[in-house]
Amino acid sequence: MALLADGRPHRKDELWACLDDELADRNGSAIRVHVFNLRQKLRRTGEWIIVETVNNVATYRHVRLLASPYDGRT
Repeated sequence: MALLADGRPHRKDELWACLDDELADRNGSAIRVHVFNLRQKLRRTGEWIIVETVNNVATYRHVRLLASPYDGRT
């Protein structure tokens, strides 16, 4: 989460370098599991981790979601 806190896009290899498990799958399944768990925690705070493509490379970015003007909340 510390790596994603800057709000900039980060590649899978950058996220993989943050994992403590060197035996984790480098093809992305370990990253997907960790991102899934982070999303579950971030959802309650109005934040999310999006996947976007930058120069034909999938990157992950931490964002804050805006409230919808149609849901009645402020």
